[in-house]
Amino acid sequence: MTEEQATTRRPLVVPLFLIAVAFVVLSPLYWRHVELRRINEAEIDHSERVVLYHVVYPVYQYAFGRLAAGELPLWNPHQHNGMPLHADPRVGLFQPLHLVHVFLPTHQAMAVHAFLCLSLMGFGAALFIRSLGVASVPAFFGGLVFAFSGASAGAMSHPPTAAALAWSPLAFWALHEHLRTWRWEFAALGSLFGALMLLSGSLIISVAMLCLFAPYAIAGMLWPLETEPPRLLRRLRSPLIMLALALLMAAVQWVPTVLWMRELDAPGELAWSLPLTMRPSGTFGDLGLQTLMARRGVTPRIGYVGIGTLLMLPPVLTHWIRRRHAAYFLLAAAVFVMLHVLGAGGRTHALPHSAFAYAYPAVFAVAVLAALGVDRLLVEPQGHRTPALLPPALLVLFVAAALFYVSTAQVRGYVLAFLVVLVPLFFLRHRALLFLGG
Repeated sequence: MTEEQATTRRPLVVPLFLIAVAFVVLSPLYWRHVELRRINEAEIDHSERVVLYHVVYPVYQYAFGRLAAGELPLWNPHQHNGMPLHADPRVGLFQPLHLVHVFLPTHQAMAVHAFLCLSLMGFGAALFIRSLGVASVPAFFGGLVFAFSGASAGAMSHPPTAAALAWSPLAFWALHEHLRTWRWEFAALGSLFGALMLLSGSLIISVAMLCLFAPYAIAGMLWPLETEPPRLLRRLRSPLIMLALALLMAAVQWVPTVLWMRELDAPGELAWSLPLTMRPSGTFGDLGLQTLMARRGVTPRIGYVGIGTLLMLPPVLTHWIRRRHAAYFLLAAAVFVMLHVLGAGGRTHALPHSAFAYAYPAVFAVAVLAALGVDRLLVEPQGHRTPALLPPALLVLFVAAALFYVSTAQVRGYVLAFLVVLVPLFFLRHRALLFLGG
């Protein structure tokens, strides 16, 4: 079976509905255990509290309070002796997800906004992964990795970043569907989701995610997925039209922003600002420790993706059916992880310049790879065409042994818990057991 044939399996309505319901239920639970847990004074990140309560909270309370009163807030008189509000891209005045602040008190709206963003992040990632031909359970696993990683834990206290991440996987899904079918309705959806990303208020995150999309679009134009694609000129033209439409729909924000930035001495500080205060990973060793040193009751760091994710990555190396997507996201993950580490260590000044921005496309790529790894392990028997299970099983056992040797007692417990589920699946290949194991 070729990858082109494998990707013809389309998402089913019922599994996707159940996945959406699952993320709606899990998002408040994640918020409660990560954002509202009891912590000691030594762990409190005071700089994050300063950003949240002295910058984000008052701006949103004033801006959307004016909107609730039926006024368009063009000016903010309460900061820096007065400054433009509509033209400030960091506010995201025209972001639909931010409208919860119009109907709810600010402290409640912040929580509801986080629930919406987490749900869209998980569902959107699962929808994209499912559209690659991956089964529903592995797609759900990938959505969990993207929505509930350490990177998302740091983004939920900054609504513009959370909103940009919420629309990113949906934009990627629409782009993939357009490259697969070349239907203009998917191009329109991609333009809409792209515009919503740009209207989020976090330009740097939007650009970072677009850096993940752009090579994927170029590859899809030059080496199309379907066997009888349209002519090259149309393939080259349609993604550019998608980008132009997205910019046109977002013009209500970026046009006044550009006019204002022309009057500033340092416009780059406004356009590329990302006021997150999580600790980035200055070395590859530190990045690994942020996952291996996870403890209950402590906010997960930006590099935390879960022990189960690390165990599910090796099987993707043997996933020949979807080798095209596996190769792309392996390369993307490596590039963005390297940029994050180099940026955190002050060894690169490329745009976007914040080390945090590189972490989010890296986590998305890792989430897709983990889903592909689960899909490889849970492949159903298909006679002589069933891919051999021994190579990925040996890779998982090798990584599990390495993690067990170098990790703490709690991480060893996680490793053993996964092996209790996985090892029986290596021998019992019944469809029901594969589903329950997933």
